[in-house]
Amino acid sequence: MKKAIIYLIAGTTLLVASCKKDKDENPPATTPRTVSQYAQLKVGNYWIYERFSVDASGNETSLGQFDSCYVEKDTIINNLTYTKYVSPYIGGPLTLNLYQRDSSGYLVDQNGIIYLAPNDFTSTLEDRYVLAINDTVAHVTKQMVNKDSVVTVPAGTYTIINCRTMFEMYPGYNSGGTFRPINSRYASGVGIVWDREVFFASQPTYTDRKLVRFHLN
Repeated sequence: MKKAIIYLIAGTTLLVASCKKDKDENPPATTPRTVSQYAQLKVGNYWIYERFSVDASGNETSLGQFDSCYVEKDTIINNLTYTKYVSPYIGGPLTLNLYQRDSSGYLVDQNGIIYLAPNDFTSTLEDRYVLAINDTVAHVTKQMVNKDSVVTVPAGTYTIINCRTMFEMYPGYNSGGTFRPINSRYASGVGIVWDREVFFASQPTYTDRKLVRFHLN
């Protein structure tokens, strides 16, 4: 009788182990991320960023300057609704106006350029060349990277996803470096917490912007 009990326990243990293995091999599906979760493009939302100079070694120096970015309004373009996102442009008096919308899980502008793909970390979102007269300046590719990485900015510590545009500079234009990244790091429930402005090909430095505070409607 004791042997029968031992065999029964052993058989039960084997069954439990087998079920556990099957369960581990088929984990539950994760909930898809959404554009609205990361972009936060509601009219009246705004973000304040501090500007930093970043040298070729990655050392940062605050410039003591602050940018205010905000969602101004909704507008119709080609019978589709876009939100108008306003941002200072390279630290000057000019502003960059982006018209963006959610297109099947991708944040795009009116020209179809992708700014965010929260669920697509395998595709090349953009592949183009920057051309000069009779010359090629750079090969540009864009991909989502740094899924669920953690960064710290003046506003706090956030888990982010990063839409990275990489410029591979051609000879004659690579004095500042061959591979030049522009990052847009988005946090869920916040928006962009850390991004980088355009750079000058002849200079190895960058200007980054880090979130200081924000308001969401």
